[in-house]
Amino acid sequence: MIATAPGKLILTGEYAVLDGAPALVVAVDRRAVARRNATPRGSSPFLLAVAQEIAARRGASAPATRAAFEISVDSTAFYDQATARELATSARLASAVAAPAGSDASKLGLGSSAAVTVAATALALETAHASEILEIALAAHARAQGSRGARGSGADIAASVYGGTIVFSRGPSELASSPAGSGSLPIVSEMANDPVPWIESRRWPKDVTLVPFFTGAPADTAQLVARVHAARDQHRTAVDAALAAIAAAG
Repeated sequence: MIATAPGKLILTGEYAVLDGAPALVVAVDRRAVARRNATPRGSSPFLLAVAQEIAARRGASAPATRAAFEISVDSTAFYDQATARELATSARLASAVAAPAGSDASKLGLGSSAAVTVAATALALETAHASEILEIALAAHARAQGSRGARGSGADIAASVYGGTIVFSRGPSELASSPAGSGSLPIVSEMANDPVPWIESRRWPKDVTLVPFFTGAPADTAQLVARVHAARDQHRTAVDAALAAIAAAG
């Protein structure tokens, strides 16, 4: 048995979504592939966090908890082609989420850690029930990212769980008008996580084509979020105005 989850592109709302503004997010056709191994494997922080979250809810001896410790995830689709070929020859790939230490791997910025977390959660739980996967994957991803100082909004997790095109909001804030009102029902309106995410499905316009491109220079999400926070501390009026404009553009 395997489980897969797609990556994402955030089209509007980047960074402002952390303040509760809505973000427009689309899933992409790059997938993380989770597999169950015969014996426990060395895990990445994200896979370990999935196991910890399941254990907290179901107990350390629960079948899903044991399964989580035996999952490996192939995330080569989230690297540039040359790096993917290099990683594909590495025996360490089976339990890798990020590049092996010391490599020159270039991630494409498509939400690999979120896709890995979602695929591992779905496989461990042996379920396709989206809200159940979402709750644990959100908490696990935040747990793993929190140690790096950037828990994230959860928009990438939601895109990996539901696919397609969604509007994601973490909840009310001074930047957010309610993402509801388009006539579509929320996919999730009540969750155990804090803040409560709101997720709406949308239809992608048939006459609009996205053309993503890679600059060749990978960026670290935790570092970028830290820079936004630092800039806000130093230039609050200007940064708040920029974030409000980003929110309004969505």
